[in-house]
Amino acid sequence: MPETSHFKKTGFSIAASRRDESLVISVKTAQDGKFRPAEIVEFIFAGAPDKISAKAGNSKIIFDGREIAANTVVESGGEFELPGFFTPAGTISSLASECPAAPNKRKEIRLSVPYEDDFIAVVEKPAGMIIHSDGTGAAETLCSALDDHFARRGERTAKAYPIHRLDIGTSGLIIFAKDNMTCALLDRALVENAVSRRYTAIVEGVLKSRAGVIDLAIGRDRHVSNKFRVSKTGKQAVTRYKLISASKSENISAVEAELETGRTHQIRVHFSHIGHPLAGDRLYGAKSAGFRGREFALHSSFVRFIHPYSKKVIVLESKPDFIR
Repeated sequence: MPETSHFKKTGFSIAASRRDESLVISVKTAQDGKFRPAEIVEFIFAGAPDKISAKAGNSKIIFDGREIAANTVVESGGEFELPGFFTPAGTISSLASECPAAPNKRKEIRLSVPYEDDFIAVVEKPAGMIIHSDGTGAAETLCSALDDHFARRGERTAKAYPIHRLDIGTSGLIIFAKDNMTCALLDRALVENAVSRRYTAIVEGVLKSRAGVIDLAIGRDRHVSNKFRVSKTGKQAVTRYKLISASKSENISAVEAELETGRTHQIRVHFSHIGHPLAGDRLYGAKSAGFRGREFALHSSFVRFIHPYSKKVIVLESKPDFIR
C-alpha cells in the first residue's frame, strides 16, 4: 500500500512502496509537471544516517523499466525505483536490530494493527505481553505475533523491529519497522525527539497541579533488581503531564504524560518520586497491587511521527481500558 504526502511548500507529493528489495517512489508535482529523481532522493534522505543517505544517493535509478541518470528530468506521475535499497537483515547490524527469534511452537495471536504500510506497523500491545524473548523461553511475544501477522499477509521480507519499548504491564500503541533500513530512519527520528508519545495513567492521590513538568535524572536502583530511581548521577529524564480528571472518593487521578526522553520506567519512577505512584504499581510504592484487572494503570495512548519516505505525518490515538 503506497504512502502519500502532500506539501504546499515543496510543490510535490510523494507516494512510497516496496517491491522486493527496491524502494519505489511515485511523484506528483504542482508546477510544471516534471521533476528530477536526484532532488526527490535528496529531500527524502536529508538528515538520514550517513550509511543510508550514501546508499540512496549512490543507488541506480530505474524509471519506466530502464536505468536513467539521477538528474534526468522526468514527467510527474511516474515512478522510479532505487533497486536493492533494502539490504537483507544483518548486513547493516550497526544501524538496527530485529527481534530475537521466538520458539516455533506458539499459539496464534491476532493483533490489533491500527496502521500498516509496506514499511511500518503500529500495533496495540496488550497489557501483560512481553515485546520480545527475554531468555525465559516465552513463546507468545509481541514480536513473534507480529511476525506471524506478516507471514499471514504474505510479506516474506518483513520482520518486526520495535522502535521504542513498553513495559510488560503497559498497554497501547507501539511503532514497529518492517526492515532494518526503515528502523534506522525511525531510530534517528526518536533520538531527535521527532516521535511524539503520550501516555494515559491512573496515579494514586489527587494531584494538586493541573499540569506540570518533572525534570529529574533517572538511574538504576542498586538495591533492587529491575528497578530505577531518581538519581543525580543518572540520565536526564523529562516528563510533562496534565490532569485529565480526579476522584476524591477513590483517591486517584487520571493523567496524560508526554515523554521528552525515553528512560526505562520513566513515568513510573517520576510519579512515584512526587508521591503519586501509578495505581497498582507495587514496585514503585503503590498501596495495593494491581488495578482493574492489570498490573498497573499505564497505556500508550498517542503517537505522532513523520513517515520516513512519504514524509506524511502519521497520528494515532488509543483509549485505555482502565478509564471508565
